[in-house]
Amino acid sequence: MKRDIMQLEDYYKIVDNAAEKSEDFAIPNRDVRHASYLAKTLFHHAQQEVCIFTGSLFDEYYGRDDIKSEAANFLRKSPFTKIRVAFQVGPAGEVVSGRFLKYIMADSERKGTIELYDATKVTPSVTNHFIVSDAKAYRFELNHDEFRAEANFGNAKNAKILAGVFEAIAVRSVKIPLAC
Repeated sequence: MKRDIMQLEDYYKIVDNAAEKSEDFAIPNRDVRHASYLAKTLFHHAQQEVCIFTGSLFDEYYGRDDIKSEAANFLRKSPFTKIRVAFQVGPAGEVVSGRFLKYIMADSERKGTIELYDATKVTPSVTNHFIVSDAKAYRFELNHDEFRAEANFGNAKNAKILAGVFEAIAVRSVKIPLAC
């Protein structure tokens, strides 16, 4: 157990250093702890936009306090910040009532905007979900069921490709109006 904690602390240091320096190398993601730390770090370092393509905003993952808090802090930075989410598993009412969106929508200090897209009919069989931060950094799932993914904080080329994929999904999806 102690070795596992040390390895996790080393992993966090690697992620933090790569994010701070925008370093271009692949960071493996092997479990939910890695995934949540990467998501939190992507929100923390974002300046303008975070795009999320996901099955759903599952409370077990996106509802975690550290992720919700970093997302809220990101949206407090400026009125030009934006979180865009395209989801595959509906209905939309369940996604909106989840802990992640409820938390950031209810934040009285929020300046930025939130956009939600129902992609259930657009991408029903795609399971390579991703998060892109400012089209500069990303986390991309390689195997959804095993929480295996890859993150990179300095590969703008791949991040821009994923941002383009997100845009293609969003324009073909149904935009869900949010009362926030």
